[in-house]
Amino acid sequence: MSPAHDIRFGPFRLDPPEGRLWQHDTPVPLTPKAFAVLHQLARQPGRRLDKDELLSAVWGERHVSDAVLKVAVREIRKALGDEARDPSYIETVHRHGYRFIAELSRPASSPDTAATLVGRRAELELLRNYRDRAFIGQRQVVFVTGEPGLGKTTLIDSFLAQQHDRLTASGHALEQFGGGEPYLPMLEALGRLSRGSHGNEVVDLLHRYAPTWLLQLPALLDPDARLELQHETRGATPERMLREMAEALEALTAVHPLILVLEDLQWSDYSTLDLIVRLARRPESARLLLLATFRPEEARRHDHPLHMLIRDLEPQPHCHNLRLDYLSTDAVANYLHARGPAPPTDRLAATIRAHTGGNPLFMTAVIDYLASQQRLVHERDRWRLRDQGGLGVPESIRQLIERQIDRLDDQDQQLLYTASVAGNEMSAIAIAHALSITLDEVEDRCDRLVNRRQFLRHAGVRKLPDRTITARYAFIHALHQHVLYERLSASRRSRLHRRIGHGGEATYGDRASDIAPELAHHFARAGDPGRAIHHLEHAAKLAARRHAAREAIGHLDHALKLANDLTDVEPACERLLLDRGLA
Repeated sequence: MSPAHDIRFGPFRLDPPEGRLWQHDTPVPLTPKAFAVLHQLARQPGRRLDKDELLSAVWGERHVSDAVLKVAVREIRKALGDEARDPSYIETVHRHGYRFIAELSRPASSPDTAATLVGRRAELELLRNYRDRAFIGQRQVVFVTGEPGLGKTTLIDSFLAQQHDRLTASGHALEQFGGGEPYLPMLEALGRLSRGSHGNEVVDLLHRYAPTWLLQLPALLDPDARLELQHETRGATPERMLREMAEALEALTAVHPLILVLEDLQWSDYSTLDLIVRLARRPESARLLLLATFRPEEARRHDHPLHMLIRDLEPQPHCHNLRLDYLSTDAVANYLHARGPAPPTDRLAATIRAHTGGNPLFMTAVIDYLASQQRLVHERDRWRLRDQGGLGVPESIRQLIERQIDRLDDQDQQLLYTASVAGNEMSAIAIAHALSITLDEVEDRCDRLVNRRQFLRHAGVRKLPDRTITARYAFIHALHQHVLYERLSASRRSRLHRRIGHGGEATYGDRASDIAPELAHHFARAGDPGRAIHHLEHAAKLAARRHAAREAIGHLDHALKLANDLTDVEPACERLLLDRGLA
């Protein structure tokens, strides 16, 4: 077995070096060609692979028909227990090819992860120490902090890539309009756990210890079970939700040590912060390592209570604040050495360090830029600059990103501008609605950018209410989205937000309340207070169902502010506050 190369999904594990598929500890027979097709699909989750691409990758130059590919996919589905009409692993994309739609147990590491992590050995060793303490029952809560570009996500991804047989789960807070969706990052992490190799065990455990949480994951319940849970959890309180999740995690970690990652908490709802405090202060033993990332300056700018939370928790011996600093000149030299066969000159490393300030994102972008211009080259086993007059690159990461945007063709620029309005992570169908082009065209263009490692990366798939599956993408770094969004005129932003909002309503239909905070954000940014208020009301109801009064009040407060443009809305909002006991 080669854990470093394993691909895990559901109860299955692919071992590419050995050419074997495992279900838990049992080998699953697959012919070599079928295994190769599965490997091609699974290593690119969410991406549509055309038939010709799969045939070329697996059968090479041999002239074979589509029939052999269909046979291989049929064999794979049989091995996985998958259904073509209602797939959990491999979706047929009509007239095109296939797509792997299962969520991987952990994200695949980038080929450049080892290089970009240069200079973070001490931080990585600290994370290992915290893990070791957690896994003997001393729960650990670690805040990984730093400004954009310092490598918080890269550090955590590299750490997770080493946890081959560990149970891991992650969730992200999103920048949202109003009070935010209560417990969003935690619910995302629970959803991933429920779809992983121990999914049935996690669902059973939630049913026993945390029924109010299971009720918030409707995809895991049939209608009868959902009605039963609604009856059982009637009258639940915020305190009950917090207690349930604390006890559920303690029960789970008694069997499986868990690494739980909650990212971008500078945008988190308050209920998630309450949960972190509860988990940090529980005296009971738990084999839990909780890693939470955030940007301190962003939190201060929005008067977010994270700093107060960390100040209150720091006296706890199992709570830690891991602050990332800028890279040294030696770290820059090591990074260049990792990218090439020999180290750079000391002068070159110092020049790049001085120009970028040791910001890892800016540093790698500058080096990529110089290499693409064929100005940074290997000569006599050394990295050297051909032009000795200086770097001659933009003075800021923003300017460098803008140059990268300007080098794209018009179609790719329009797609990325639209994606920046959709959010830091977005579905292909949202872009298709906004640009009035086909979903296939959006996915083709996004996949080309991903393959060139320009701006976007794959972020899995989303199953829509009509059971359609759409690919999801994310910006490689939040700064990419920020620069693109800021370059749009206010009127163009407004038009795109409106189109995305209407597209979301059309896609979700009578289940639009499932994404109410997202829709409220788009319509508010579109200058459509009526539609924004409508969805804020549904967002408030969602928050109230999760016993998150502060978030519900936040949504309604924003609705009242927008109601200045609509004379008949304010009384309705006030009535809703009274009905919910929130006024």
